[in-house]
Amino acid sequence: GKAYIHSAGITADPVECWNHTQNQDAFLESMAAAAQAVHNYFGNGERIIYINVVNNLSVDCDCDSHPAAPEMNDIGILASLDPVALDQACVDLVFNYPSTDGDDASALIERINSRHGIHTIEHAAKIGLGSRNYRIVQIDGEEMLGTLNDNGLSLLVRNHGITTQHGQQGISDLLSLISKSPERLRGAVVADKLIGKAAASVIVCGGVKSVYTNIISSPAKQMLDKAGIEVHYDEEVPQILNRDMTGQCPIESKINDADNAEDCLKILIEQLGIPE
Repeated sequence: GKAYIHSAGITADPVECWNHTQNQDAFLESMAAAAQAVHNYFGNGERIIYINVVNNLSVDCDCDSHPAAPEMNDIGILASLDPVALDQACVDLVFNYPSTDGDDASALIERINSRHGIHTIEHAAKIGLGSRNYRIVQIDGEEMLGTLNDNGLSLLVRNHGITTQHGQQGISDLLSLISKSPERLRGAVVADKLIGKAAASVIVCGGVKSVYTNIISSPAKQMLDKAGIEVHYDEEVPQILNRDMTGQCPIESKINDADNAEDCLKILIEQLGIPE
């Protein structure tokens, strides 16, 4: 099988195949055709679910016994009944990865581009193995909220398969993230025990995709709904109370008169500063 792939179908001899290596695109098309052969053998994919573990992302092939060390963090695990859509989603996640110092996707992107790696997906779609169209559905929000409650945490943020844990009280962690690492919020799934208007304003301004919480205030839910952010909650309350349960939370009271998320965030940073 390996000989057929590397020689683009010329020979099955593992030694002789290296005398018949083809140009890069022919090799990539051969890989797509080989995948289709397996797919078709098992009932045209009706008995297969495809799972990509997008972790430990070296620039080198997994057949390399001494691959280069990964330069970016893990993204996560994706699954689909369509292998083409699955691979396209994984490539898009790499190309849109929010690279930072010490967590950089540029080397992997360069390797994919320089080897015309996308052509395997292009050819797989062309020969009918699957579609390059997809929609990513997050399935781990409820699990995140369970982890939050079980471990005494206040906030979990999941983005590009990476989950960060936070334990400060109030909105300190959210303010710190939007001020210092806004890319971690953009498109993220957030689990927070308690979401009031203050937290909601940071979530909206940060471009969060969806939120899971135990308790949400009505003003917070209204703000998130208006921004089109998906909200999952156990209980809705009129307002967030202070710790003595004798009145409104003092942080919430600072933004009662603010009409939008941007104004709320500006007031919060002016009043509270940026947490260390």
